[in-house]
Amino acid sequence: MALNMLLKLIIRRTEYYNVLNLADTYLEIGKETPFFWLYRGIAYSETGMFRKALSSLHKSLKLKDNKPIIYNKSDLTWKIYKYLGELFFKIRRFNYAEKFLLLANQSLSERKSPEVFFLLGRLNFYKQEYNKSFTFFSQMFNQEYIPLRLLREAKSVFLNLLLFNTFEQDATDILAKEYFDKPEEI
Repeated sequence: MALNMLLKLIIRRTEYYNVLNLADTYLEIGKETPFFWLYRGIAYSETGMFRKALSSLHKSLKLKDNKPIIYNKSDLTWKIYKYLGELFFKIRRFNYAEKFLLLANQSLSERKSPEVFFLLGRLNFYKQEYNKSFTFFSQMFNQEYIPLRLLREAKSVFLNLLLFNTFEQDATDILAKEYFDKPEEI
């Protein structure tokens, strides 16, 4: 458990090669926990080793029910699906990306993640399915809390989306929100 927490802290500091070195060193200790494979997969993905990232994330998915008692209240499944969706987006496998991002969205029963809505909106924008993209962005912008880094990216993709299609009243309602008036956040 301490190894998983250490890997999480190193991931947050974006020291991905250190995560990989630590994961390789303590492979025997962490090989049965899904968090170990999740953090390892994230590190591989961020360093451009997509095949190894895919392998690690699939291993995490297989072990997702094998969590220590302390982690029972956190929902790991949607995070694994989200990272798989992001990984497939990076390697331009859009159908697989959409499949896993929709699974991530379904796994979140009560609360919804603005990040998953953003990823689905961006994915559909790249696939030139503008109406679906607009729907996901609408859902994202209607969330109570949107992280600032996500808001910056979402605003630029959303404004580009409006160039390709007219959404009239729905777009006006979203553009009327207070965070669109702050140019320093774009």
